[in-house]
Amino acid sequence: GLYQETVVAYEVVLATGEVLRVTQDGPHADLFRALPWSHGTLCMLTALELKVIPTKRYIRLKYIPVQGQENIMREIRERCGALDPQAKVPTFCEATLFSKDRA
Repeated sequence: GLYQETVVAYEVVLATGEVLRVTQDGPHADLFRALPWSHGTLCMLTALELKVIPTKRYIRLKYIPVQGQENIMREIRERCGALDPQAKVPTFCEATLFSKDRA
């Protein structure tokens, strides 16, 4: 699924400076549904609350902070086996980029 499917609430700042906590069933439900596809055009996202979904034992999550575009791409390639076709790699490999230089 997509990350927004695990979002419980967004904290946003409107152009007026007003801070809102936006939820699926709250008074700003329309904004809640529009935010994932707005690309920052509606407001400034300052925080979000996510549902934590427990994983099964055979799924392993690992947080590896990486800085810089070259380092990010090297890490992804290495983790997914692109640098060494003989490497033992996971069935699925996923990365989250927070900006063009930070993952």
